[in-house]
Amino acid sequence: MPASAARQWINLTALAVVLLTLVALKAAQWADPLKGLLILLVAMALPIIGLEAWCTRHSGAGAVGPQARRRDDPDRPARVAIKLVGLLATYAAIGFAYWLLPLYRDGQAVVLITFVQMIAPPAVLVAPLYVWVADRRLGEPRDGCYMAGLAALGRWPEVNRDILRQYALGWLVKAFFLPIMIASAHEDLRWFLALDIGGFLRGYDFGWYEFAYRFLYFIEVFWAAAGYLMTLRLVGGHIRSAEPTLLGWVVCLACYAPFWGLLSRSYFAYDAGYPWGLWLADAPVVKHVWGVAILLLLAVYAWSTIAFGIRFSNLTHRGILTNGPYRWTKHPAYISKNLTWWLIAVPFAAQGGTAEALRQCLMLLGVNAIYFMRARTEERHLARDPDYRAYAAWIAEHGLFARARRLLAEMLGRRMAVGSPAEVREVSFVPSRRREG
Repeated sequence: MPASAARQWINLTALAVVLLTLVALKAAQWADPLKGLLILLVAMALPIIGLEAWCTRHSGAGAVGPQARRRDDPDRPARVAIKLVGLLATYAAIGFAYWLLPLYRDGQAVVLITFVQMIAPPAVLVAPLYVWVADRRLGEPRDGCYMAGLAALGRWPEVNRDILRQYALGWLVKAFFLPIMIASAHEDLRWFLALDIGGFLRGYDFGWYEFAYRFLYFIEVFWAAAGYLMTLRLVGGHIRSAEPTLLGWVVCLACYAPFWGLLSRSYFAYDAGYPWGLWLADAPVVKHVWGVAILLLLAVYAWSTIAFGIRFSNLTHRGILTNGPYRWTKHPAYISKNLTWWLIAVPFAAQGGTAEALRQCLMLLGVNAIYFMRARTEERHLARDPDYRAYAAWIAEHGLFARARRLLAEMLGRRMAVGSPAEVREVSFVPSRRREG
């Protein structure tokens, strides 16, 4: 198994700290979800950054590669100043877009802007020191931030446009997704802090399911928000590359607001309003098993995000994961998420007869197809990295689906043995080596 960019024990340690912090906030009757979100981010970041730095230092390699520290570099002060100009220009461009576009000005970015205003004073003080230290550690210090600074200063002949393009795409990803994730995490934390958990569990027949369902989504979206906030080069959480194809961007952005609202209403409205709880109302045992199955799949989905540590991000390459749920398949989040939609929507049991059930199933299959395209475009992007190619080859031989195919072949071989012993000997000694998916 190729090495993973993130260590599971570190991420699970951070998860334990976050859960303990949530318990403490609840016990203290904390009422400010925005400051509570900041506390949770610190509770997550400190163990990950601290333990990652400790592991990196003891492994003998720098956080951004085995590059030597350059102590004597007379160009560093000027270069760092240009990077700070580039960083300021980047923030100004994003802020202008949020101010200009009604989607962000009046809705999606309100929580993020308030959050940024809260953390701005310490961030402004820390930024020059961070850029200085990061510049010192880089093998090639003339990075995207430096190119953005040159462009902002009008020094276009010196700009490497490929580096600047990747830098701009990476920040475009953050600018699009961060308002969505921060707003969702803020709203979920507000719900959690205000909820009477005991009363909720006692007051509803399926309160345990309703609480666990939203809480798992809260943990997942909080972890994703943290990933977009902390693209830290010093601990290897920086963006290596952004999705290079238009198709990759289209199929990804289609799954998020505001685009998904249009698609789900007009093209993929697969939920006919027949909830699975009502469908199984007369079978309480099956209903509980069904609910547990949904929650287990959601737990895998949340784990798939937690496994990234501070590296989670759509449309970017920030290191190859090979452990956690990614030890079993290349796309555990997509598989588990799409399966939950089938269990929740039960389109195969839609009211209105066979034709309506078939129509609902086809629309949900359309949603599944979008995620299939997301998986394929991500694979093409990540396959530029030899580490991912090695990982994909390992999964093709040892992944969950490869093992399932081999097991199925063995079972079929045993059944064939009843009529022909020679056939089973042939099957037994020629193992399947088909690739996954």
